[in-house]
Amino acid sequence: MMKFSSLNSSEPTTLVCVLSVEQKDEIANTQFAPDSYFNPIQDINGNWIISVEEIRDTNLQWIKDLDLIEYSPVINEAI
Repeated sequence: MMKFSSLNSSEPTTLVCVLSVEQKDEIANTQFAPDSYFNPIQDINGNWIISVEEIRDTNLQWIKDLDLIEYSPVINEAI
């Protein structure tokens, strides 16, 4: 698995950080930068995730050490 430290910060990415439910609960709605708050969401597979931007701007090293996966969005089909 890829880690945040392996990313080239100048390239756009579709990678996101995977969180456990406990990790999601710990950081949800907490501030990680001025006027910026963690906003974990679930992907199509039910994984709790945060964006690379949230990872980049936090001082929490344990988040930077978590695994990254490709983002798989939930697709809302119009009826």
